[in-house]
Amino acid sequence: MIICIMSLAILASPSFAVSVMTTDGEVYEGDEIVHTKEGITITDSAGKKTQLKYSDIASIKDDKAQSPSAKPSVEKPQNAAKDEDPGYHRHDGFFLRMLGGYGSLNFSESPVYSNGTGTVKASGPAGFFALQLGLALTDNIIIYGALNGYATSNPDYYLNGVKQTTTASNSMGINVYGGGLSLYLDSINAYISGDVGVAKTQITVNNTQYSSDSGIGVNLQIGKEWWVSANWGLGAALFFHYSSMNDVALGNVVPKITNTVIGLAFSATYN
Repeated sequence: MIICIMSLAILASPSFAVSVMTTDGEVYEGDEIVHTKEGITITDSAGKKTQLKYSDIASIKDDKAQSPSAKPSVEKPQNAAKDEDPGYHRHDGFFLRMLGGYGSLNFSESPVYSNGTGTVKASGPAGFFALQLGLALTDNIIIYGALNGYATSNPDYYLNGVKQTTTASNSMGINVYGGGLSLYLDSINAYISGDVGVAKTQITVNNTQYSSDSGIGVNLQIGKEWWVSANWGLGAALFFHYSSMNDVALGNVVPKITNTVIGLAFSATYN
């Protein structure tokens, strides 16, 4: 009689196909499990549904998923891991940005004669490259060190407003070493960056290079990026450069150089 009663008790006890243990040690059982983007939904034999987040789940046992004749449950969405990655699509931690583009360079130097007169101007298309390396102070606020370079080949020269004919190949470059700040608008992943540093201008004519004294250079970028992975973003930016420095003295006269560059660049950022 006792054996019969025990047998009936075993037959009467429910047999659940799904068992889920939470990180707190609590166990939920049911007949069916459905995976969603946020977590899972368990349905028991009475039709009661329980919802749990993936972050609260320690383990899942699903006998139906192991049975060849049973309908397989929906797999955990691949993007669920994205929600659990604290650095996913965030501007935090280590920062690296590379920019490359093209723009218009304008150069001016005055005076160019020892008597304190004369102005030389030059203009032409210029390539642009920048490397920014830094660290996020807080989310979307980044401090960085920067190297900026601008270069043009065979620009047009004007002396006192008259265009000069040049037969020799020549080039002009501007280098700026400094540091700055980048601020992101997280909702649209757009940014504005600005850095200040030590600037120099180099002019090469007939393989002879002439270099200015050190001055100050300012670089600005306003850009928009699109995430292409968990931490990499690609985009485009408008850039602007201004620099001012002294050239080699002509007796008691010290020529002053100013440069401006404006253009469009493409960016690749890891953050």
